[in-house]
Amino acid sequence: MVIDMTPSLLLAALFQSVGAVMVAAQRGRDRQVSPELASLAATTLTVVAVLPAVQTWGVMAAAHVMLVRAVAVWLLLLAAAGPSPPSWRGAWRGTDAWQRLWPLLAGSSIYKAAPLVDRFWSAMAPAGGVTLVGLAHSGMSAMALVLERSLCASVAPQLARLIAADDTQAARKLLRRSLLSTGMATLAVAMVFLLLKPFWSEALELMLKLQAGAAATLWAMCLLLLGYLYVAAAGPSVVAVFYALGDTRTPATIGVVGFVLGTALKSFGFLGWGLEGLVLATSAYHLCNIAALVFGAERALLLLDRTRRKLEPTKDATSR
Repeated sequence: MVIDMTPSLLLAALFQSVGAVMVAAQRGRDRQVSPELASLAATTLTVVAVLPAVQTWGVMAAAHVMLVRAVAVWLLLLAAAGPSPPSWRGAWRGTDAWQRLWPLLAGSSIYKAAPLVDRFWSAMAPAGGVTLVGLAHSGMSAMALVLERSLCASVAPQLARLIAADDTQAARKLLRRSLLSTGMATLAVAMVFLLLKPFWSEALELMLKLQAGAAATLWAMCLLLLGYLYVAAAGPSVVAVFYALGDTRTPATIGVVGFVLGTALKSFGFLGWGLEGLVLATSAYHLCNIAALVFGAERALLLLDRTRRKLEPTKDATSR
């Protein structure tokens, strides 16, 4: 069944990738709403269609619905961004883009396997462990996406413009402001979780049929994943600095090193403290990753600023 679903899902991935280019184009024009409206419209139709489709044609229909959704989002974004046929010749000759792509492909092929480590260890927990870890990660990932779209989505094009204009001081201030605002939002989420604790078990028992013990474990895991929430929301802003500088190797290298250290931390955490130790290790290694990324981004901007200052006297002398 997986093999049968793969062609539809691969085509969906293709249209999602092309759609991501359209999203970047719209964000580069400071148009933040149209990509979200396109995704909202297509997702709404998907939610409406998937249940009757699966009931009629089986699980395979879900893969086809996902493909239809990806195509629908792409068409809506294409209409919003302005019809633009693909330039095959330009893509083939874009050597600079291809050179920047290889570190990302090599790195992501390794550190994108991080969920497999979670699945491996959670499968060794008592029955239901995989489901609880999956629910915690899904919930926090959805929350991180909301924070990223609302607080950080507009930061990447602004950073690119500032770096292109050699205004490194403003770029550093914008990056720090983005990190701070995301941190404050994460603290607000933590407060909400603490306020919901008295009602958490009853609510999940009613909505998801979870027993009180499982619900309490899920609450603790969500709280321990707040570090992951912060990094997932704020991380794209930091990585945008490297991309604006044309550096894809540094974030890929940090991601691979973080994956290796994270695997060791997760193993130690699970063997020592079970599922709670596993998710705590996930937050810890993500926080270490973003710390390394922030250090690298700040250092790169500082070096760029020093280089610009050294070149200014030379430019002035040449103009005179």
